[in-house]
Amino acid sequence: MTFALLWRRDGQRPDADSVEGLSLGLTRLRAAPLDGWRRGPLAVWWFADDPWFSVAEHPAGFVAILAGRLDARQDTLTRLGLATPTGEPVTDADLLAAAYERWGRACFGQLVGEFAAILWHPAQGTLACARDRVG
Repeated sequence: MTFALLWRRDGQRPDADSVEGLSLGLTRLRAAPLDGWRRGPLAVWWFADDPWFSVAEHPAGFVAILAGRLDARQDTLTRLGLATPTGEPVTDADLLAAAYERWGRACFGQLVGEFAAILWHPAQGTLACARDRVG
């Protein structure tokens, strides 16, 4: 559940040296392939074999990133008024995005599990980070 994130508050895209430094920092922890995601001023990298990392780009224009796992998924889906998925799998980042859409930043208090969560809203110029209660 290790990841590295770089956000340029000035809105500029991170330069190649900064992104390379971000990924090199991770590879020094463990010799394993990385996966990454970049949009505008945000870049995030994680170990490609990590099943507990997901990114969701929401149609409303914000991005939800979750490292870890959410528990009580069925209860959360019910409280959100969402049906149990039958087609595409719902990632934990998808669940975070739906919770943010419904409860705003109060969503973090509605989630159960072991996680570090990031919500980036480019139109608002905000980046919110949270972790589970145990941390």
